[in-house]
Amino acid sequence: MASVEGTVYIEAVGKTHPLRYSTRALARIESEFAPQKIQEVLNEMRSGMDVALMIKLFWCGLPADLTKEDALDISDEIGPARTGVLIGEAFQAAFPTSEADVTGEDPPKAASATGSAG
Repeated sequence: MASVEGTVYIEAVGKTHPLRYSTRALARIESEFAPQKIQEVLNEMRSGMDVALMIKLFWCGLPADLTKEDALDISDEIGPARTGVLIGEAFQAAFPTSEADVTGEDPPKAASATGSAG
């Protein structure tokens, strides 16, 4: 599960690795996939990921000191299916769609006509 700050933590190869799609990671994706724009890459991801796309996206969300080989080692340990799931969780954490996604809590209920919260 992702943390409130949008980071997914992965236990693999004897360490805890943060996976986060920050502005720096998004710039890294655009650089890696140029001339494609980030939205084109995300659309490609949604339509089905091949292994090369998955590893590039995974690597771009890991800390900058890790290499693509490190990303492959982590993915080998956790498995490609889990790698894909974690990429999805990290993107969802980076771009939350509701207050619950941002805070980790359900949003407050609107007050009723009597003034009490639901």
